[in-house]
Amino acid sequence: MPALDPVKRKAFAQLYVSTGNATKAAIGAGCPAGSAAVTAHRWLRNPAVLALLRDEIDLYLRNLAPTALKALRHLVECPDTPPQTRLAAARDILDRVGFVAPKRSELVATLTEKSVHQLSRAELERIAAQPADGF
Repeated sequence: MPALDPVKRKAFAQLYVSTGNATKAAIGAGCPAGSAAVTAHRWLRNPAVLALLRDEIDLYLRNLAPTALKALRHLVECPDTPPQTRLAAARDILDRVGFVAPKRSELVATLTEKSVHQLSRAELERIAAQPADGF
């Protein structure tokens, strides 16, 4: 089997990632249309082509990140966004920047360093408002 031309490999990987169609990507990379499907199948098992595909997919997703962030920001800021969707988008953003809300058990442990009788009404309401977390 002849060695796969590096230029064709790169073209195939780029076209496959952008179109999602291996046969069309093989044709676009210079493979004859009559054998494109078989060739594409063979190329998709080639370790060198798979490595290029991983790189191309990574680049493609990195390039989508600003658009995804813009969409999340719109969901959080738009008054027409349903509350559950807005909350999910806000949680996704906070998760990506490393903010982790305290678990109920952590909150209870922090607040109950005082006896229950020493807690203010506001502190008790904060504890009661937290999800059960398996309690």
